[in-house]
Amino acid sequence: MIAAIAATILPLGFLVVLFGGGALFLRNNIEQDGVAPIKRTLFYFSKDSILALWGAMVLQIWGIGISFFEVPSFLKVIGRGLWFFGFALL
Repeated sequence: MIAAIAATILPLGFLVVLFGGGALFLRNNIEQDGVAPIKRTLFYFSKDSILALWGAMVLQIWGIGISFFEVPSFLKVIGRGLWFFGFALL
């Protein structure tokens, strides 16, 4: 249960900071987008596709199975640890 709550709260907190900060910058007339390094549509699609991955992760950890095969428990523990430390580093 603690892992499920953490896996839900951390991405939601990141999204609040990301979009809330972006809205705050826009209200103060600060442009933060700049020039996209690749075609603008592809850039934003790749940038925002992480939301689908996070959504799948949250569904999976709350018990809504989306995987095509069963993952061994030791790999789940390693994956959760890497995920948590990745967010801590972020």
